[in-house]
Amino acid sequence: MPVWVDVADSFWRRLRGLLDETALPPDRGLLLTPCNQIHTVGMGFAIDVLYLDGQGVIIDIDEALPPGRFGQRRSDALSTLELAAGTARRLALQPGMRLLFLPAYPLG
Repeated sequence: MPVWVDVADSFWRRLRGLLDETALPPDRGLLLTPCNQIHTVGMGFAIDVLYLDGQGVIIDIDEALPPGRFGQRRSDALSTLELAAGTARRLALQPGMRLLFLPAYPLG
């Protein structure tokens, strides 16, 4: 199952992150880049956080990080991917795996 990823690559988009959301659907994610630490302060739901290096390799995973928390700073991470809680386990994602991001094109 693909996960559709929005990219937050500006200061203001990274700052806002998922704060405007009431939930994150299981087929959606938010890639923050550059980013090596996240927080869930002000959020109303838990998320899975994947810490990625420059080649998209998973360095570490925080599963079901609850609201009001700070993830640990991963100095070797270039970006983070925020997913709905349980997505990392459902997709059997593990450190060392490389993620591939493909551009989405409208059908038709």
